[in-house]
Amino acid sequence: MANRYVRENNFEASLFYFNKAVAELDSIQNRALDQSLFGQIDSLESELSAHISNFERILDILDYNLYSERVLAYRFKDLNIPGDNLLALDYKDIDTTSNRRIKKYLKYYTKRARKTTKKYIDRSEKYLPIIKKIVKSYNLPQELAYLPFIESGFYLYAHSPAKATGLWQFIPSTAKKYELEKNWWIDERRDIIKATSSACRLLQNLYQHYNDWNLALAAYNCGERGLDRAIRRSKTKNFWKLRHLPRETRNYIPRFLAFVKIYQNRKKYGFFESYSQKCHFDTIQVDSCINLAYIAQKAGTTYEKIKILNPEIRQWTLPANTKNYPLIIPAENKLIYNMNKSKEIAAAKYASTKIANSKKYKLIADKYYLPKKILLELNEVKSFKELNKKDSLIVLEPPVKEKFFKDFNNNYLSSYENEKYYFIGRKNINYRVKNGDSLWSISRKFKVNLRKLKSWNNIGRRNIIKPGQRITIYL
Repeated sequence: MANRYVRENNFEASLFYFNKAVAELDSIQNRALDQSLFGQIDSLESELSAHISNFERILDILDYNLYSERVLAYRFKDLNIPGDNLLALDYKDIDTTSNRRIKKYLKYYTKRARKTTKKYIDRSEKYLPIIKKIVKSYNLPQELAYLPFIESGFYLYAHSPAKATGLWQFIPSTAKKYELEKNWWIDERRDIIKATSSACRLLQNLYQHYNDWNLALAAYNCGERGLDRAIRRSKTKNFWKLRHLPRETRNYIPRFLAFVKIYQNRKKYGFFESYSQKCHFDTIQVDSCINLAYIAQKAGTTYEKIKILNPEIRQWTLPANTKNYPLIIPAENKLIYNMNKSKEIAAAKYASTKIANSKKYKLIADKYYLPKKILLELNEVKSFKELNKKDSLIVLEPPVKEKFFKDFNNNYLSSYENEKYYFIGRKNINYRVKNGDSLWSISRKFKVNLRKLKSWNNIGRRNIIKPGQRITIYL
């Protein structure tokens, strides 16, 4: 199939099928138990490698990135790819014509907030190539790939008081509607590929409803009900003339269009590519409950890098009872991982361990920082009545004393994660707000991150605190 598309000069389709073949071959290799099959697998792998080597010459001419495409092949295979009816829609271009409100934010982001803009642009370098490919696959305007600048600043662990998270800031109800799973193990709102695909589907639906990108984006921010109410009260569908919108939504479109102009003209505004932020990705397929620190060690990389590339994984381990999980790693580390993994030390990679069944499940769950329903899942039973029949239990023991674990949690997680082990060993201060206090002054006084201080106390964007109010601080 891939070679046929090469002959037809349909290079994107051929690239997809080449990498789908690679993904399938890796899957077969991981499942193979009969050693007699290894020779056949090696032969197929050599033949496939020869085809890919020839194709890479074409990719070099076309400036394609094979690694990011392979990641898409792994992660996209379980998604609902848009049908021809949606791909055939004629989407209008996004109007980026400047006006007074756009110029205001153009000046703000290039002058007063220049450091923040630079930080956002640097963060985006890792993710924009893949996001642009997904946006293109949905036949949407490429400017939509820049929406995470406004939503999250391209910070994967961004949270909002409305319980939104990820690059695209999905709230729980919208995430569920667009088939993004969230449980104790994973939060797909932070999966770069799946969340981007869901965001594209949401934007498609909003555009079909409003037939105008400014209105579609406004609805993305404040919801369809809020926007429809503003349209009725303002008696116009011209976004720039709409009244009765929340202030955040009124500023949302000009902020977005200002960032589009800045990113598309980075050199003009003095923002240059940060090559240190760029990273080629690849995938390995691994099984459930493998400790991510083990994988990092065997791949010659760090726990932090593995977590940053797979932000949808909430724990220090892969989900239980999962087979062939497509874990993203730096491309240069895949060969090292394949060379270092071995069957002799396979037992050391699992995060799970066995303990005697004392039948004191609340105490066990508290000791290992596990929700009780996860205790059932780990032991593959549906009720505690069934669990009572077991002489031993499988549990997970979080590496709470390990430096890599504590460092990552301190640097990236917040109380929004709602993980019991997040607060282990932290000094808890119950501070009473005084006259003249601000969140900034309190964060400086106790030397804590302002963003984390807000998350500990569920404080919104307006940063409002009042004298006499009690706030929690973790040191």
